[in-house]
Amino acid sequence: MSRAPKPPQEPRFPLIGPAELAAPVPPVDFLIDGLWPAGSFGPWGGPKKSLKTYCASIASIAVAAGLPAFNHWRVPRAAPVIYFGGEGGRAMHARRLQRIARDVYGVDLGTLPFYLVTGVGPFNSREFREEVGEHIDALEPGLIVLDSLYNYHPAGIEAGNLYERGRMLSDLSHPLTEAGTALWVVDHFNKTGSDKGLDLDRLAQAGMAAWADSWLLLDHRTPARVGEGRFSLKADVGSRQWGGTTWEIDLDIGPFDPEAGAHTSPIKVSVDRAGSLAASGSPSGRLLSRDDLMALVIEAVTERPRRTRNAYLSDLAAEHRVGRERVKDAWAALAEDNALVAAPGKVPEGGREVTREVWEVGTRRVRKGRATRPDGAADKSSSPVPRAGPASKSTSPRRPTGKGG
Repeated sequence: MSRAPKPPQEPRFPLIGPAELAAPVPPVDFLIDGLWPAGSFGPWGGPKKSLKTYCASIASIAVAAGLPAFNHWRVPRAAPVIYFGGEGGRAMHARRLQRIARDVYGVDLGTLPFYLVTGVGPFNSREFREEVGEHIDALEPGLIVLDSLYNYHPAGIEAGNLYERGRMLSDLSHPLTEAGTALWVVDHFNKTGSDKGLDLDRLAQAGMAAWADSWLLLDHRTPARVGEGRFSLKADVGSRQWGGTTWEIDLDIGPFDPEAGAHTSPIKVSVDRAGSLAASGSPSGRLLSRDDLMALVIEAVTERPRRTRNAYLSDLAAEHRVGRERVKDAWAALAEDNALVAAPGKVPEGGREVTREVWEVGTRRVRKGRATRPDGAADKSSSPVPRAGPASKSTSPRRPTGKGG
């Protein structure tokens, strides 16, 4: 008995003709503006104690919430996130993620389309591929995070074999890219090679540099103050799609109290472009959060109302030794929500009085990205956040579905 003919398969190596190549192509679409393109894949790498997991968690929660990552990089639209946390278990991740959502973004983690997977196993296994494919079909995530790579590394593939590992990583990322899902792989630097600076070749195993479409590499600018929970980091951000930049990230996660079993102060984060004015400021100034700066702006305008914006920006940047752009960003958030209001007014200038736009405190306040009325009640209309579960699909654009392998 003859077998039924196999259905024709799509060609694996089709030709793309001149007319197709000449057709209009949309600009680069970003998952996080200036940080990571949508659907791109690559490592978040760094040495020991460089807070790779904290940084990946902070940025991925921003994606789920549709809020600026690290309170700095704009997230164009909220999207579901699946975080594979292979180290520490559910409770540890939940504690960290809840703190980040609350302290950094002022949101309730339970309202976000953010999903954690704590199971580990090789990502080339049939079980992994099938379950990831089901998750993609159900949630249409904008981002999947694999933390850390060694928890999911397939057995039998040598760490130093460039060709085997390159193919292995491509097999992981290709179906996600086809589904429109970005992939972050958290990986460790080699103990040797620190003289190379922030370089993809410092990642622990072969093939990563050749495979990566985008990357974020962390290192210490100064020795970590682990007991105090303070970390001054340098971040090299790069992509084959758009180029790259270097940033300085300061994280204060607070000291840990063993008796209480918890950190004793909220998380603070500060981001500045490397070499900016803020980079030369004092550590205490750099660790002022966006919310701290907004509070300082309100205090300054309350104490000395009806001055120009430039006068306030210059004074605050000099007094607190932070970058003028950071103060300007805090000011813009307050003005957008009418926490600061402007009107024409007389100010001294060049020995005479001239009419300029002067500022006063308005009727509303901004706290952690959420507007509040003078009575302190939250104004929920100011920062819409997608709900978790199937309803979250309406908050992000549709992506083509597809199996994870």
